[in-house]
Amino acid sequence: MCEARAVAAAAKLLATNAWESVKKRAKVGAGETVAQPHHPGGTPRVRVNRWAKRAMLASLAISLLLAGAGRKRWHWLTGMVFLHALAAHLWVHRRHILR
Repeated sequence: MCEARAVAAAAKLLATNAWESVKKRAKVGAGETVAQPHHPGGTPRVRVNRWAKRAMLASLAISLLLAGAGRKRWHWLTGMVFLHALAAHLWVHRRHILR
């Protein structure tokens, strides 16, 4: 009975390792390495898009507050920040938008 458990555990381990090996081989093309580069916080496109969305949210809120307070120059400035952040966001998604 102990031998049967050991055999079952070994078969399970071999099947798991074999499956992981198959998955790695499927991902790797000819001449490529298995290890993928790690980007903390995502790829540069993801990080730019994340900051663009934050900038749009903050500048829109501040712009509306300044417009309500009658501060036209600062409202204009925060509106420009919003438009630049929107441009960065649209640039990241240009492939999906232009389909």
